[in-house]
Amino acid sequence: MSHQMQMVLGTTYFLKQLYQKAPESLRLAEGMIQGQSSLLLDSTGSVPFEAPLRYQIRDHYQEVPQDGFLYLMYFRLNEDESSVFESQVKRLLDEADRIAGLQSMHLLKLDSKHIEFVVMSTWHDKLDPYTNRSLPLVEPLRVFKHRAAAGEGYHESEYHFTTPEALADSEEKEHRPLDLKRLFHQGK
Repeated sequence: MSHQMQMVLGTTYFLKQLYQKAPESLRLAEGMIQGQSSLLLDSTGSVPFEAPLRYQIRDHYQEVPQDGFLYLMYFRLNEDESSVFESQVKRLLDEADRIAGLQSMHLLKLDSKHIEFVVMSTWHDKLDPYTNRSLPLVEPLRVFKHRAAAGEGYHESEYHFTTPEALADSEEKEHRPLDLKRLFHQGK
């Protein structure tokens, strides 16, 4: 397993073009909320992109699957909180096999001057992250979620894994950038 992972955000149309670079190591994920960007995940950290979000893999439970639902929790923390946060999440990862519906979980740290962690998890069902929120096992995540939201910053995003072939032509046309040829021939 690589010690790095990277992500690229963008339109589905754009990411499908990038996907062709290395389909064996990339996962295409479509946003679950209308208007949300799609995501291209490189779990090897080796595909050459111009400006990806690069992360160090600090710890993990299982490998990223080919299908399912991707749930990202972004925690921007101060220096004092970061080591405690990391140890709490590592403890959670040690017992992650007790969480129903969980396929994998990764603790990622952004390569940046800011201290930002991402807890990336994959699930069998889109409701699994929500049904497991009240487990005592995930209490440390709830605590740091509130701390980060009140301080440096916190947000979540959800995706589902897909393939370029699975996306309908109509979705591709809807997200494709408008060029001059299409602009002047739309009615034809």
